[in-house]
Parts: sequence; C-alpha cells; structure tokens
Amino acid sequence: MLSVESLLGWLPGRSPAAHPPLTPDAQSTARRLIVDTLPRLDEKRRLVLALHYYEELSAGEIARTLGLPEREVESLQRDTVAMLAREIERRLEPPRPARAARKS
Repeated sequence: MLSVESLLGWLPGRSPAAHPPLTPDAQSTARRLIVDTLPRLDEKRRLVLALHYYEELSAGEIARTLGLPEREVESLQRDTVAMLAREIERRLEPPRPARAARKS
C-alpha cells in the first residue's frame, strides 16, 4: 500500500534523516489530498497506481495487462507519484510570513 511517507521519499533531497516524521494531522491532510487527487488523474495513471500499489503487480505485469510498453508504465508510475509527493509537500509547507509593505 502507498504510504504518505513513501510518497514524500520520492522528492529530491528528502531523506527520513533530514526530515522529521509527519504529525498525525499532516498525515491526515496528505491522505485526504491523495484521495482527492486520484479521481482527477487520467485513467491510465490511475490504473497503473492501482495495479501496482493495491494489486501489487510489477511494471512488467502492468505493461502486459494494459498493453503498454514497460518503460511507459515505469514512467507513468514514477511521474505520478512524484507529482503527488510535490503536491503534498506544497500543501503541508507552513505558510510564509507576509512581507511588510515598504515605505517610499
């Protein structure tokens, strides 16, 4: 099963040692984001993720099942998971303080 922490592991430069674990609230927010985002993905991306993470099929098995080249399946999976990870990180990022207006 796809976990929030494993998704965030796809982000460049993010290692468990460098980042503390997510709080329960952050994990809940990230899970909601995933659930909200999955239906908006195109059918091919949804199928690849579902077959890999829920049916535990390999890229080769998914490729044969969907009639796609294995490299395309690998690319779809990698790109989609990375996109979800970036979106989660963006949403979980603390808000930046507003800049004070400059006086002329």
